[in-house]
Amino acid sequence: RRRWRPRSGNHLQQDSVTHRLFFVIGGCLALLVLAPPSCGQGSPDGSIYSRFWIGDLQLYGSPQIIAMGGGATGLGGRRYSNSLNPATLANIRLTGVSAGLSYESVDITDRFDNTSRLSNGSLRAVQFSFPLLESKVGIGASFVPYSTRRYRIEVSDALDTGDDETVGYTVNFLGTGGLQKAAIATGIALTPTISVGIEGQMLFGLIEESQETVFETSLYETSLLTNAIRMRGFSARFGVLAGFPGLRRDNDLLTIGAQFTLPTSLTADQTLTSGPAQERDTLAVGADGDVDLPFSASVGAAYKASPRWLFVADFRYEPWTEFTSTVPL
Repeated sequence: RRRWRPRSGNHLQQDSVTHRLFFVIGGCLALLVLAPPSCGQGSPDGSIYSRFWIGDLQLYGSPQIIAMGGGATGLGGRRYSNSLNPATLANIRLTGVSAGLSYESVDITDRFDNTSRLSNGSLRAVQFSFPLLESKVGIGASFVPYSTRRYRIEVSDALDTGDDETVGYTVNFLGTGGLQKAAIATGIALTPTISVGIEGQMLFGLIEESQETVFETSLYETSLLTNAIRMRGFSARFGVLAGFPGLRRDNDLLTIGAQFTLPTSLTADQTLTSGPAQERDTLAVGADGDVDLPFSASVGAAYKASPRWLFVADFRYEPWTEFTSTVPL
């Protein structure tokens, strides 16, 4: 006869950790499946200010954090991920997968009172988080936007043909693309009230600018020039979070957090083409260059006065005057 003996607590704990690791790997694979499409395929409807440098910066923590205005460096949630401070992952108690949908509308009026409205909607981000050791170690993965370039400008003029005749034409300037960030992070609780975290980031994306000239007569052929810059690189983020419960009453909580993101250098490749996407001819392939992004630092505090009241404040510093690029952006 074989006697059945119950496993020891150590074996049970090892099996639990192994199963959670499988869930983490599965969650990372789910991010690849659910992640938004390449940012180079975005709609050109957006702000003209995204024309400069790498586009409009996107500060994305989670759908809940966006709804609260974006301040979350010192906010440690137990039911949702916070990709702005990896130290908050130590507080995660439930497995979670979240996706963010966005809809943006831009109204523009020029000095001649000409108005236009540009709208765009898309799947913005996908996040996954899991408690590896409950209230001690948390793992998170995210695929979120870092910057976007979306603009469309139309300029009309006339070309003098030389025989007292003119031919009208329109030049369409389009900008699409941006940078995406894929990250894996972990948060570790050093004490019941203090936790630290680290996040590894991969930045990549494609920025395209095209200039299309369309004439009002078929005697002149439409021309299309496209300048595409593909970028990629790696960075890291460090975070810390401290909690102070019961300051004024039994159920209140004050949390203070800080994060620091290292400066990074992206490798950039430039390609100049002519013609539509289906029939493009490569005119030139520029030499490889570098795009240097500055560091980022922020501190924040969150005070939960009661289950109904939460106050959040953030201060963020990014010295973008130190931005440099050896390729034309």
